[in-house]
Amino acid sequence: MKTNKQNNRLPIFESIGSAASVLGVPVSVIRAAKANGCAAFLPGNRISAEVLVPYLFQNMPVLAGLAGGRSDAMTRKLTAESVRIERENRIAAGEIITVEEAATLYGKKVSALVQKLEAIPSLVPGITFEQRQILVGEIEQRKAEARAAK
Repeated sequence: MKTNKQNNRLPIFESIGSAASVLGVPVSVIRAAKANGCAAFLPGNRISAEVLVPYLFQNMPVLAGLAGGRSDAMTRKLTAESVRIERENRIAAGEIITVEEAATLYGKKVSALVQKLEAIPSLVPGITFEQRQILVGEIEQRKAEARAAK
């Protein structure tokens, strides 16, 4: 933001965002002012507050209509709502699953793996007691790792 050297009263902004932030006006309203032909917009995307502020006061009802009457916060809220609805529709169609469903499926897979690991020592014929103990120890270690990964 530069000060206006002609009369040192109001600044010249470097962007629409900085003008919106300092003036407390939604970006959409400032863009509507630009589209409506406001003379405050200078070359190099600079904006003269000296011209913009009076223009906003004189034309606010018109600009609010051109901006769709929505603030940037309202636009973000509507976008988030449409994303939520799209997600719910995809879940209902079976295209995606929820985090809870994924965790349940993962837990079932781990449980099935643990059951298979527990069955291994009894399926291996001809091993000694010591070998079986080592194998059971390895299985317990894998089970602990699988539970920790949940």
